Amino acid sequence: MSEITCEFADGVATEPEALADAVANGARLSVYLEPDTELDIFAVPKGRYLEAYPLPHVCVDQDRVVGATRRTHLVHKMGSSNFQHTAFFYTTVLPLYGLYVHGVESEAYMSGKINGKVFSGAQYSSMRFVAQPAGDLVWSDERAEDLSPLVEAISKGRSLYIVFTDPDGLRRSHPLDLAFVFPDTNGLEFRTEHMLLPEIFLGPLAFAEKVRRSVDDLDAVLANPAMTMSTPFKLYSAFRCIDQTGAGYGVDDIRSDQRHQCADVRVFANP
Repeated sequence: MSEITCEFADGVATEPEALADAVANGARLSVYLEPDTELDIFAVPKGRYLEAYPLPHVCVDQDRVVGATRRTHLVHKMGSSNFQHTAFFYTTVLPLYGLYVHGVESEAYMSGKINGKVFSGAQYSSMRFVAQPAGDLVWSDERAEDLSPLVEAISKGRSLYIVFTDPDGLRRSHPLDLAFVFPDTNGLEFRTEHMLLPEIFLGPLAFAEKVRRSVDDLDAVLANPAMTMSTPFKLYSAFRCIDQTGAGYGVDDIRSDQRHQCADVRVFANP
């Protein structure tokens, strides 16, 4: 595989550091892929093809990013009744990508894990991360009292996404499931889409270090296009409820009724 590359939507190449900054400032992430179809590792040869995925769930760790698709992919084989809903993640932290799937969500929560596979990025002749322009900024904790752009966006039925820094200093971007405005009190409540994400979303750099410690000569392993590792991932829940003060909670905080503080909270409307 050629080196993982990054660019802005206008085609201007950029370094991973600039990509991370762009996402942290509201840019939406996609990944463009050219599978190396000359390899004999593909179960169903399709000939040369191109593909791209939007990555609406994103985590930025210093100068590296990881993005995940929604869990909308139906893995199936014609003539078989077996199929799975899956999602993928792609990252600039290591030349790999992953697939993950979970069955009953309550069982996943109880076990704290979801099943997945990690594949070598060498399956692709090109893996390019693209920063799409940020949508309209409709609310920011720097101007928390200015609700008019947010109210207008909601009244027009626009889809929204939120960018914030969590208590661990990780920058996160997620689609919003709901945005509530309480006009009598100037109160707000933002709820992100609920989705179980793999362990790399707990901290991309820590995940990369864990992989390096557990795999001998990782660079050589990842250079092999046929490399596949099945593994249970610790799970991260994308759900977060954040109010106008930055106070938020996730799934793990619901039972204990705890809050934590998020910073640099901004809400954008998709174009």
